[in-house]
Amino acid sequence: LLWRHSSQKRKVLNCFLECKQGLFAGRRFRVGTGLSIGRAASSSVKYSDDYPHVSRDHCRITYDPKSGLYLLFDTSSTGTFVNGKAFSKTAPYILANGDKISFIKDAEVYIFRNSTV
Repeated sequence: LLWRHSSQKRKVLNCFLECKQGLFAGRRFRVGTGLSIGRAASSSVKYSDDYPHVSRDHCRITYDPKSGLYLLFDTSSTGTFVNGKAFSKTAPYILANGDKISFIKDAEVYIFRNSTV
């Protein structure tokens, strides 16, 4: 039981988003237990207030310790896509290593990386 807990903690600490295209191209953002993208001052990945087509709270990634999964929530008014497809706002998307998260017609593209996989 102790080993499982410490491996889950390591998994959380090693995940990040890598921006492949857009305003933050070339930068990596640590996910940890959660990360948010948007124009709000509290966003982990903060866009300027006048940045077009990015909502105040555009999307969030959270870690669920019970399942050991990373969940993506679309909280935008313009849509968030995973691997080129929109997903339902009523349920989170379960992220896997290498998933491509994009918005603004692929002007902003991030890759979810889990280095323990």
